[in-house]
Amino acid sequence: MELANQQEQKSEWPKIEEALGWLSNFKKRNNIKEYYKAGEVASVPIEDLLAFRSELQVLISQYELDDVFNADKTGLYWKLEPNKLFTTGLITGTIKIKR
Repeated sequence: MELANQQEQKSEWPKIEEALGWLSNFKKRNNIKEYYKAGEVASVPIEDLLAFRSELQVLISQYELDDVFNADKTGLYWKLEPNKLFTTGLITGTIKIKR
């Protein structure tokens, strides 16, 4: 830890707190707000849902039951979408972050 502190003192780079100041100033100048996505944005037509369910049942039937598992219980979120976004206006399905 002491070595890290010595290296930080020698560094010509600004501390992270100082470096983030430009971002907040940029957002203020351009009226950019931060929003959280609030659940599902739009519903899916029931016909599409029924068709997908049938396709999924056919796909799952090709495997042994021991090889079928609930993927959301694995902790593998490699395609997880971000839960917040920056924008100049409110978007359907979002909630403004209160700071």
